[in-house]
Amino acid sequence: MNFDLQPTLQNVKTHTDFGHVDALYQAAFGSAAVPFMVQKRWWNAQKIGIVALYNSADTATQKLAAAISYWSVSAEMYAKLIAGEIKEKELIIDSNTTDNQDFIYISDIAVLPEMQGKKYGFQLLEYALTAIKNRIKNKKASVCALAFSEGGAALLAKFGFVLSPNPTADGLPLYVLEIDLF
Repeated sequence: MNFDLQPTLQNVKTHTDFGHVDALYQAAFGSAAVPFMVQKRWWNAQKIGIVALYNSADTATQKLAAAISYWSVSAEMYAKLIAGEIKEKELIIDSNTTDNQDFIYISDIAVLPEMQGKKYGFQLLEYALTAIKNRIKNKKASVCALAFSEGGAALLAKFGFVLSPNPTADGLPLYVLEIDLF
């Protein structure tokens, strides 16, 4: 087996890589995408918040295939989002919330159309949830995520997310997951 053909996951660390991931998000979500400057502000505050999946471990030939963004948020921001009181783009994510790993917002999971069907979205979500479980402080965490497609909703359901009764203030469907490590 040629391991160079295996997908590789890595945190986005450079501005160039951030730009590639943001272009993927803009193409995937169009006008519903988190604006570039908002996403960049979030990423600058929490550098571990974006994970890219490349289609190969060979850096000479690898191509960005998919990405996920997830952020620690304050209890107040989380409560407002799941109550439908604020829009996604109004979330305040800063470096202070990295100390609070108990409230997590998954803002994006996107896979290039030509890379779909390879379980890349599943791998990214599994990676993010494992990282969240490893970081939570109080053995419990509340996680919420948006789903922009039926496929996205089905993926979230596979991991135990349930549809919240309240959409975001901009009408987007929100899914929630309670993690309890006890």
